[in-house]
Amino acid sequence: MKFIYKIKTSINVLLTLIFLLVITSCEKVIDYEVKDGETQYVIDAFITNDTGVQTIKLSYTQNILNSSNVKPILGATVKVVNRIFIPGVIDNSRTFIFTDVNNNGNYVWKPNPSEIFPFGIPLTQYDLSVVIKGEEFTATSFMDSTVDITNALSDTLLEADSSFGRTLRKGYVLDMKPIRDLAGRPNGYWFKTFRNGKFLNNPSQLNLAYDAAFGPGFDGIFFIAPIISNLTPDTVRFNKGEIVTVEVHSIGLGGISYLNQVQREIQNTGIFSRPPSNISSNIVSKDKNSKKTILGGFVASAVSKQTIVIR
Repeated sequence: MKFIYKIKTSINVLLTLIFLLVITSCEKVIDYEVKDGETQYVIDAFITNDTGVQTIKLSYTQNILNSSNVKPILGATVKVVNRIFIPGVIDNSRTFIFTDVNNNGNYVWKPNPSEIFPFGIPLTQYDLSVVIKGEEFTATSFMDSTVDITNALSDTLLEADSSFGRTLRKGYVLDMKPIRDLAGRPNGYWFKTFRNGKFLNNPSQLNLAYDAAFGPGFDGIFFIAPIISNLTPDTVRFNKGEIVTVEVHSIGLGGISYLNQVQREIQNTGIFSRPPSNISSNIVSKDKNSKKTILGGFVASAVSKQTIVIR
């Protein structure tokens, strides 16, 4: 029996070696020249009702193998119009001009202390207009309300944990008291966590909520546990004395769809990855015959936030 076992073991080892030789012999280095495709415009226009400077970024696309800084779009005309309409009360609009003060493709609007209304007013409509080389591109976004988290956060100390093939050291995680989704209509939220002022923006750390969960059917209930636990991104443990901020943005279902597409494309890697594709945008040319495709998107969101010091 021992003799037969040794023979089987030797055969298995031999087969393994042959398999490794076959797959390695199939490898071949191919030098392939990636041609530059048509240059496209990228418009990154996420605006909020938060106080301070609002920024809309304009740039050109470039070859995927080009690691240099992206080329900014200069000389554009950028404006946002806020339509304020309350039946029988007010029908007014305000226009905000964004200027490229530093000549770097970052078009900014700065608040005027004399303004009666802030830049962002929830439950109103925002219209974007960007003119590049004589061609106008437009989009519309409704700024929805968001949930109030200004007094919702706390921290919890967890012991070291080894599970699922990973080890997490002893440290603090965020907790949030029960808060209900805004009832009555579908809502999209983006929970953003900042550690000592740095946004934790790894694609795997994207924390989105459709109503109180991840899809329809959860209108008006408390946010589910996975959304709360994702306020502390996977593998993160906070230390005493660290400053942690959480923001929740009302981005609508269109914003959720856009960010989900972004996440899928960024994480589309490995030998079984599918062919990459451009992410659809809500920004389009006013010229129906235009062949220009815009990358990026326009989202107007209300923001609620809280900052705590880990104790």
